[in-house]
Amino acid sequence: MKTLLIFTILLITQTCNKKQIDAEILNQLPSQIQTVYAQDWVAGKQESGSGTNFYIEFKTAFPENILLNKIYFLNQEANFVSESETVFTANFPKILVQKNMNLDSEKEFGNTPPQIIKPKYMLQKNEAMLEFEIDKKIYIYKLQNIKQKELLAYPSGKPRN
Repeated sequence: MKTLLIFTILLITQTCNKKQIDAEILNQLPSQIQTVYAQDWVAGKQESGSGTNFYIEFKTAFPENILLNKIYFLNQEANFVSESETVFTANFPKILVQKNMNLDSEKEFGNTPPQIIKPKYMLQKNEAMLEFEIDKKIYIYKLQNIKQKELLAYPSGKPRN
């Protein structure tokens, strides 16, 4: 009976681990990284929003059979935008939700509760996962010690001369 219980627990554990990581882990990137950083930004007007830009530059371009697909960072995921053959960026906007806050709880009716989305990977604040496609097979690579640049604050309007 004990062996059946242990076997069942091991089987469940293995199944859960396989569901969590659905891609192979790369030990080395297809190209060396030249620069990588994240930078928070805020717009000049409240309704314009805020977020975090992620920037990565590689020393050389990838071969045609390699695509840089997604990044998982700050418990979010985003697709990369190719700025050049070696420079890729991703934007993680902060979503502003309008809420009616009132001492009378009945006047707060209609506020939607926040949606809690479980992140695909458990990462620290300065870590990210890169998702690559190599010959149509998915691979991931973990980045660590990502530098955080100073906040970028956009002006609220056109400058007056």
